[in-house]
Amino acid sequence: MKKFIYFFIIILAFNACKDDCPVEPDPCSEYPSEFKIITSQEKRTWCTGDPTVDFGDYEEYQYDTFAITPALRVEFKVNFEYDSLKWRLGNDPTMYSLNRPIIDFNQPLGEILVVCIGWRTVNTECFGSQDDGIDTITKKISIMHINDAPIFGTFRGVNEEQSDSFSVKLGRDTLQDSMIGEYYLNFFEGLPQASTNRIDNVKYKWFTCQGTSGNGHVSPDGLSVCHFDAQIDRKNSDLITIKWINNNDMIPRIFRGIRLK
Repeated sequence: MKKFIYFFIIILAFNACKDDCPVEPDPCSEYPSEFKIITSQEKRTWCTGDPTVDFGDYEEYQYDTFAITPALRVEFKVNFEYDSLKWRLGNDPTMYSLNRPIIDFNQPLGEILVVCIGWRTVNTECFGSQDDGIDTITKKISIMHINDAPIFGTFRGVNEEQSDSFSVKLGRDTLQDSMIGEYYLNFFEGLPQASTNRIDNVKYKWFTCQGTSGNGHVSPDGLSVCHFDAQIDRKNSDLITIKWINNNDMIPRIFRGIRLK
């Protein structure tokens, strides 16, 4: 009888623990199988101020396709503390030895291979008897021309609290000059709704675009000094949000749209 009671208690304990007992983590799961490419952009710009964000604060996001010009701050990061690291980027003969290098490198357009080599303590339990303590992790990234940035395109949407949809366009013209050769002229058009006004004083980055109409204006927050600030959604490059100011009434508005294919 005592044996039965003891066995019954064990069964009860097992059933009670089945869902709630802590699971021991896999000690081998801490070793990475890939690394991240982090690009960052300053949150608070000359165009749109936000008193909750300090100058110099950056937002980070992962993206494997970007343009070298204009340069983005590109950081390579692996989620494991190696004893030492080396990075090789495409055909660049330089070997970078920082744990989280922020690199301004010159690579041709197209796809390149980034190689991360990490040295750690030999671990035969996780990697077998042949483990030498050296991990080599690779990742392909695409270098594209700024003309192919997701910020360019025609987007259809509405202003907040309005129902009429219309289109805006962000683009650049390719022009020729006998002295300087090929050059580009950025432009933005479509705001206010049905406006034929085209703004040429535009600053483009990969995901963002800011510009002024004339000398720009200060918005009610006392920080904004431009006519519009366009932002592509980091997770869905077909979505855009544009904060803009109507020159006639100086009221800030927000346009949200989706890319026209």
